[in-house]
Amino acid sequence: RYSVLMPNTARGGGISRKITNAQDRKRLKEVVADLEVPQGMGVILRTAGESRTKAEIKRDYEYLMRLWENVRNLTLQSTAPALVYEEGSLIKRSVRDLYNKDIDEILVSGEDGYREAKDFMRMLMPSHAKVVQPYRDTTPIFVRNGIEAQLDRMLQPQVTLKSGGYIIINQTEALVSIDVNSGRSTKEHSIEDTALHTNL
Repeated sequence: RYSVLMPNTARGGGISRKITNAQDRKRLKEVVADLEVPQGMGVILRTAGESRTKAEIKRDYEYLMRLWENVRNLTLQSTAPALVYEEGSLIKRSVRDLYNKDIDEILVSGEDGYREAKDFMRMLMPSHAKVVQPYRDTTPIFVRNGIEAQLDRMLQPQVTLKSGGYIIINQTEALVSIDVNSGRSTKEHSIEDTALHTNL
């Protein structure tokens, strides 16, 4: 998330060029210096790591090191052709990319998904593994939390506007058309004023 590990490289790495604030760059260079990167490896801190704490960046780096060790060991023990790394599942990517210390609970539906999330959290941040909990209610998790209804609304072609008007979005092979209609928004005295009010 916040860093890029570069095995088998003589360059030491550095800070993303997109991080331009001098104070941030100085702080992040100190963080990189404390990471104890092995000889022959480099680390680049990404723009996403700009506002992260030393602990968060270190945890991300340690995760990448464990991942690299797994890939390296698999490579050495395997006979080609062999798969040595595969991008994580949606569950793993969600935990890796979205979890932070402000989250009190991660509910996972299904026993396999729960085990995968729990095991991954144990590898990523062992002390936070207790946050991952199984969802065992009979009501589907998306229905219970209103996500199903939100998804349905999001995919509706008609969107009601605050002004009383509405838009209709239609996707075709050649284009996406957006039709703006005044609907109930007819309180203005002229068509031009109604159109302006609806579009605002």
